[in-house]
Formats: sequence, C-alpha cells, structure tokens
Amino acid sequence: MADRCLRFTATAPGRFLTRRLGLPQPAALTRWSPERPGLDGGLLRLTAGRSALGPDLAPVLARTGPGPAGSGRTAADVLDAAGVRDVEALAQVHAGPHPVLRSVTASGRVVVLGAPLDPADHHQAAAQQALEGFTRSLGKEMARRPPPTRSVRVCGQSLLGA
Repeated sequence: MADRCLRFTATAPGRFLTRRLGLPQPAALTRWSPERPGLDGGLLRLTAGRSALGPDLAPVLARTGPGPAGSGRTAADVLDAAGVRDVEALAQVHAGPHPVLRSVTASGRVVVLGAPLDPADHHQAAAQQALEGFTRSLGKEMARRPPPTRSVRVCGQSLLGA
C-alpha cells in the first residue's frame, strides 16, 4: 500500500491532489539491505531524567549500525526515558528532542525508550504511560514530514540480550 501511495504522489496529479487535500507527502523509508546496511546520518542518544539503562545502552546502540551523530543530520534519535518517575522529569522528555527534531533525515527514526509500569509507584506508572501519549503527539507534530516514532518498554536485562 505504501508503495502505491508513493508512486501516486510522485505523479503531477497525485502531488496536486495531496497538496489540495492537505495530506502529507509520504517519504520513502530507507530500510536495511545487504547492499545498504547503514542509514544516512548518525545516531543521537538523548536522556531524560536519570538513565535507568545506564552505560549498558551504549554498546547495544553501537551494534545497530549508525555511528554517533556529529553536527549534521541524524538517522535516528533515541530518547532514554526509562528513568522518568514523576511529572517533573516529563518536562525533560518534552525539552529533549524538540531542538533536534528538524535534523532527523527524511527516512530517520525517533525511538522513545521507557520502563515497565511499577504497580507499587503510581507516579512512575503515570509518567511512563504519558510517554506513549508523548510519542503519538510527537509523530503528529511532525505531520508534514513524519519520521516514524516508536515507544519501546525495556524490561530488565532484555535490552542486553541476557
């Protein structure tokens, strides 16, 4: 379906119709293949609050392909929000990615890492649930050129493959 939409919007009538209706112009996503194993740009790691994943996240991100982002455009922004436990830390979640969102390439990704809900701490559970809403609104905010945004809950040592 996405390929049909891309082909249609690449034609003159398709461009006219999508602009007239106010629809976003779809971007072709760069996917992994043996001929093209990397993404265009680097990886930017952001942290909100105290990182619950700590230094263990760096080697995992290093195995994903893109290297650290320099001053150019980024192929992936990873926001480590697993340590967010209260409403005050949610302000850091909002402030973290906004200055760099425009630097994400057209086929880039935004990933928000969260923690499992703690049934004993309702403040932490509410803050982690708010991350899902934040991820959805982040995708809508970038509606003209939306990078895929994902929210991932990291459970214990599952990130490290242990």
